[in-house]
Order: sequence, then structure tokens, then C-alpha cells
Amino acid sequence: MLVAAVGSSLLLFGLVVVRVIFDRRLHRASRQLDAESCRRRDTGLRAFYEALSCAVMVRNAEGAISYANRAACALLNLDYDKVATGTFQPTPEIELLDEGRVPLARESHPSIIARRTRQSVSGLLVGARNPAGRELWLLCDAVPIIDPASGDVGDVIVSLVDVTQRRRTEEALRESEERFRTMVDSLADGIVLQLADYSIATCNASAERITGLTADQMLGRAPRPAGWRAVREDGSRFDLRDHPSVVALHTGQPAACMMGVTAGESEMRWISVNTRPLIRDGEAIPYAALSSVIDVTDRVRAEEAERRAREAAEAASRSKSEFLANMSHEIRTPMNGVLGMLELALGTELNATQREYLEVAATSAESLLDVINDILDFSKVEAGRMELRPEPFSVAECLGSAIDPLAPRAVEKGIELVMRLAPGIPDVVVGDPVRLRQVITNLVGNAIKFTERGEVVLTAEIDPADARGLVSVHFAVRDTGIGIPRAKQRMVFEAFTQADGSTTRAHSGTGLGLAISTRLVDLMGGRIWVESEEGRGSTFHFTSRFGVQSGVQPASAVPYGADEYGDLTGVPVLIVDDNATNRFLLQEMLANWRMRPTAVGGARSALVALETAQRTGTPYQLLLVDGYMPDMDGFTLVDQIRGNSTLAAATVLMLTSADGQGGAERCKALGVAAHLLKPVKARELRTAISIALGAKASPRVVRPNVDVLDVRSTNPSRLLLAEDNVVNQKLAVAVLERWGHSVLVVEDGRAALAAVAREGFDLVLMDVQMPNMDGLRATAEIRESERHTGGHVPIVAMTARTMFGDRERCLEAGMDAYVAKPFELEELFAVVESVLARTKAAA
Repeated sequence: MLVAAVGSSLLLFGLVVVRVIFDRRLHRASRQLDAESCRRRDTGLRAFYEALSCAVMVRNAEGAISYANRAACALLNLDYDKVATGTFQPTPEIELLDEGRVPLARESHPSIIARRTRQSVSGLLVGARNPAGRELWLLCDAVPIIDPASGDVGDVIVSLVDVTQRRRTEEALRESEERFRTMVDSLADGIVLQLADYSIATCNASAERITGLTADQMLGRAPRPAGWRAVREDGSRFDLRDHPSVVALHTGQPAACMMGVTAGESEMRWISVNTRPLIRDGEAIPYAALSSVIDVTDRVRAEEAERRAREAAEAASRSKSEFLANMSHEIRTPMNGVLGMLELALGTELNATQREYLEVAATSAESLLDVINDILDFSKVEAGRMELRPEPFSVAECLGSAIDPLAPRAVEKGIELVMRLAPGIPDVVVGDPVRLRQVITNLVGNAIKFTERGEVVLTAEIDPADARGLVSVHFAVRDTGIGIPRAKQRMVFEAFTQADGSTTRAHSGTGLGLAISTRLVDLMGGRIWVESEEGRGSTFHFTSRFGVQSGVQPASAVPYGADEYGDLTGVPVLIVDDNATNRFLLQEMLANWRMRPTAVGGARSALVALETAQRTGTPYQLLLVDGYMPDMDGFTLVDQIRGNSTLAAATVLMLTSADGQGGAERCKALGVAAHLLKPVKARELRTAISIALGAKASPRVVRPNVDVLDVRSTNPSRLLLAEDNVVNQKLAVAVLERWGHSVLVVEDGRAALAAVAREGFDLVLMDVQMPNMDGLRATAEIRESERHTGGHVPIVAMTARTMFGDRERCLEAGMDAYVAKPFELEELFAVVESVLARTKAAA
């Protein structure tokens, strides 16, 4: 039993020993297997890490780098071969930086945070410098390896993604955005970017200042603060659905508007908004809208002030125009009576003293009318109411009609008045002959006024500087008068100014003529200036542009070609005139007609020239003789010629400055073929020469100078006169009855309307400005009545309203003609006769 027990014990012990030995061997073998497995697993992990493009490294418990893959070695400038062969020595901690480039404390390193918190760290951006000194920006992940048996943290695996380039791009973009923001904020205009969902993404400082809203009140979809409102230009509420940015996002088209904005009690500011939709290539719908916001408050205020000033100026202009119209009426109406009655009185039987008194009164009245016309014309200029009325006319006839009335004044002073039209000026131009005549009359009248001896010469010639299909004519008025000091030459074109403004000045006048002429010349597209030397005379120049209308001739334009007046080629002519300018102008005219002129300066020289020509067999066929010359006048010269049988056959035309001293009778007695008054116009001279030489069998008939009061109408008629002024009533009735008409007088438009309805009239003379009902309204009602009853009674406006547009308003109201007060009797007669003749022809 004992042996068996001992044997059993020894067996059990042996088994235990064997088991222990076996277990030890088995444990050793298991450990060898675990180590192999770990080695294989570690090798696999390292192979995996090496295959990654991102950097991976392992930090041990001391924080040193115990492993780094190839990407990490390249990134951190480590020796990969040593890492791969296991001879790599762990490196100390690399200095890390935060996003602001401030060094990170060690406890803030990703691996330390992971080790301390036993949690993974993900996406931490840090900066670092590798051993080569290159700055790196790394996106770090750190994973702690925890021993499951002990729970201790062993290694920490760190992955690094190089975002250096992205960081630099972001920094460059941020710097660019900052620069852009700085630039946008520095703009005076507001900038607002609104996205497709109508939220505001950005706005600059100017937008805040201009709109009165802060960025917080604008960005996103922030509601507008209480008290802030937007209004339209008419003051109504501005619906923000009509805002240009909303419209641009909705339509894809640019939009703009102006609105007023205010916050609370603050002053209204006006802003202009211009919006452009932003659309990506290939897309049709805007992704945003960019608006510029401009503060236009100052401009709006200036425009409002300008508008108010303009309205005030227009109101003032209307008031001034109405005042001028009323003044014209109030002044011209009595002047019409004065001049008309004087003319009627001068047509009666008078003794010499009575006639002298009345003629002085008439002259004074005409002078007063000239002053009144100057003042009214200047007032029109000041009110901007001076306008032109273009029409076809003859320059030659216009200038002739301007200087003819001035000739007697020149004769009284013993001054030669000469007119010269250079070749090349068209027969007919388009312009305002009335205003051109006014300028010429003013300049020539001034020249005569300020010239005591010598001559006044009016010239007109083509100005070659013009273009654009217009004709530019250069006019000049030269005199041998007192001249103008250089210091005062500019001054004379100013209103109410004369070169001699003293109380002892020798020449009267308002000083308005040149100011008015300056404005008229400006309206005619020209300029005016003066050349003068004190004591030696002046030359006033002005230019004017005219249109050319081919094929149109005014009634006054009569051609003087060879087929109309006969051929004068080669006719020898002797000009006898003591004035050199007259000789030159006559020679030029005759040479243009292909005649052969010779000029001498006195009667004795003329006799010598005549006798010489007779001896040589080339006698003069025609003589143009000045009637008044020193030593021997023209009449004496002609008398001696007629007394010489060898010279008596010559045809003589006498040229005189006035029909004084029985000139016409003396010419008739001496057998003078024609007697012409200076200044001689080309048409008149050509006609007289052709008739005198027999070149034209049927010369045009010149109407004799007959007193208009002695003329009888060819259509005696029943007339109605609507006139509220008693003097003008008496004047008109006296004149019209002398012409053979019967006249009914009424005092206002209402009475005229009733008279026309009650009985028939052949013509109505209608004043415009009358009490109760004016002439325009009366005319309109007469025309309205005629639409239902038929018929048409001719109505002639006879008014003192002479502002620009008054004539047109009369015609638009239905009147047939217009006569301005104070009227010339010849003009009134011509208008009445013309209207009656047209009415009779249309009947």
C-alpha cells in the first residue's frame, strides 16, 4: 500500500513536473508565437503607413519620435534610411505654432493632448518649422494607443497632412479680401451685394452712411428699424419690392431708381441705386445682385433750387413780357393817335407857320417813337423775347430800304452817304430782313450822327470763312466822324452807354442801339466789333449768316441780267464826282456790267475828258454827273455841255443827295435823262441807264410818290372798327372814310361780336387789347359762329401789341392779317386793299 501510495505520489509529482515543464515550454512557444505575430502585425502596419501619402509618426511615452514613415521623413526632413534600418535615434519635440504663429505650449501639442485626455485629437491646425527651417502648416490627428491589460497609454500615433499651400492660398485670399474690403470701404459710393434668396451678404461703410442703416440692420434679412422709411420722388411710400436689386434678381436685367430715405426725425437724404445682376457663365438665373448706392442729396437740392429759380425766372419773364406787351399797347396806342392826327393835319390847307409847327411836332413824335422802340426792343432783349422771323428777301433791297430814310439827314449835314454791295452776294437769301434793317439803320444812323463832314459808307461782301451750306455776309459801316477812344470801344456795346457820357455831350440818344444790335447780330449767327481811331472816324463791322433758297424770289427782288435790261457791254461812260468813294463804287458797278467807265473828280476835268474823247473819235455815250460839287456844280457842267454842239449829244444822268434847289425842274430844263437820289442802288442805276440808252423798250413802271390820303379804294366797303381808344377811333374813321369806306365803330369785343351777328360787314378792324372782351376772344367766337352759319368775314388785327409771337397768336385766333400800331397809313391802306381784294376774288 505504502509502496503503491509512494508510487502514486511519485507518478503524480512526475506528471506535475511534466505538466509544468510542458506548460513552460508551451508558454515559451506561445510567447514566441505572440512575438512573431506582433512582429508581423507591426511590419504590416509599417508597410501600410509607408503606402500612405500623408505623414505618419509615432511618439513614445517620453514624447520623442520613435517612428516616421517616408512621407513624414520628407515633410520633417528626417533620415528615412536610419528610420528604416532601426538605427534612427528618437528626436526631441518639434516646436509647434498656433494659427497666429505664436508658439504652442507643450501641453497643447496634439500628441500630449491625446495622451493626457486618452482621447483622439482630430483636425488640429498647427504651424511648425522643419529642421531645414521651412515653415509648415499641418493638419494633425493624434490617436493614443492604450494597453488593454494595464490601461496605460503607450505610443501616440500622429498623422500629419501638409496644408501649407492651402494655408498660403487662404492667407493670400484673406489678404486680397482685406484689400478689397479696404478699397470698397474707401469708396464714396455705397456697395451692397444681395444674394438670390434676397438676403444681403455684404455692404460697405459708405452704404451704411448713405442709407442711415448699420451693417447689422442690413446684413442677412434683418428687418428695417422702426422709423426708417423710403419714399419715391413724388413723396409716396417706396415699396421695397420695386427695389432695383429685387428687380434685377427677378428679371436678370439691370435696374435703377432714386429714392428718399430717412430715419426718425433725421433729414431726408436722396439716393440713386443702380443694380447689375451677377450671372455665371452658362446659367440664366442671377446668383446675386450688386448695387451701387450714390448720395445725390446735394444734386437733388441743387436741381430743386434750379427748378424753383427757373420757375421764378419764367414767372418773372412772363410778368416782364406781359408788362412789355401792356407798355407797348399803352405807349403805342396814343402815339398812333399823335402821328396819325399830325399826318391828317399836314394834309389840310395850312399857312407856312402852321405847317412848320406841325412838321416840327411830327418830327419830334417820330423821334419819341424811336426812343420808345429802342426801350421796348431792349426790354425784349432783356426778357429773352427777341426772336427772328426768317423769310426769303433781297439783301440789296433790304439795305436800300434801310438807308433811304437816312439820306435826308446826311444831306442836311453835307455828308456823302454811299452803299456798296460787292459781287457774289446772292440775289435772294433767307433771314430776317426786319432785324437786319434794324441793325443797318442803327449803325448808319449813328455814323451820320457822329460825323460832321466827309462820308458814311455802307458795304456788304461775302465772308469766305463760312461753311455748312450757309451764306455769311460781312457788313461794314465806315464814317469819317469823331472816332472812339480805344479805352471806350468795348463800352459802346453796353446798354445805356455812349463814348461821351457827360452832361455836355453834343449828341443825344438812349445808348441802347448798339446793345440791341449786338443781340440781333448774335441771333443772326454773327458777331459785331468796331475799329476806330479818335478824331479819324470809325468802322463798325458785323457778320450775319443767311440760308440760300434756290428758285425763290421775294416780291422786291428784280433781276438785272442782260436779258432783262439789255446788253450794256462796251458802252463808254464818264463818271463825274468829287467824292473818291462814290467814283470807286460807280466804276465797280459799271465794270460789273461790262461797260467802260472813266472817272474824274470835278467839272473842269470832265470837260477836258469829254473834249479829248471827242477829238480821238471815242466819245462818251453816257455821263453820270454829281449834282453838287465845289467850284462848278453838276448842273453848270451839263449847261456847258449842252452849249457845246460837239458834246451835246451825250446822255446825262444826274446824281444828287437831295431833291433840293429845284433839282428835278433844272434836270428837265437841261435835258437830263434821269435824276437819281444818292445813295444810288444798283437796280435803280441799271434801270435808269437802260431806259436812258434805249436798251429796254418797255421799262418797268415806277409808282409815283402819291400822298396816300389822296388815294381812293378800288373796293369801297362797309367796315367795322373795334377800338376802345377815342383818339384812334377818330383817326381810323377819318382815314378810312377818305379812302371811300363807311365805318361803324364799337368799343370792345363783345360789341363787335354783337355787331357782326346783327349786320354784315366786308371787313373788321379789330384791336386786340380791349375791355370786357379782347379781340382774340371775339375773333375766336366769330369763327366758331361761322362754323354753324357759314361765311367768313375778314378780320384784320390792328394792335399795339408787337411782342414776338403776337402776330402768330392773332393769325392762330382766326384773323386774316395784322397791322402794328402806330401804323403807317401806306401799310394800313395796302393791308385793307389786299384783304378786300382776296375776299372779292374768293367770292
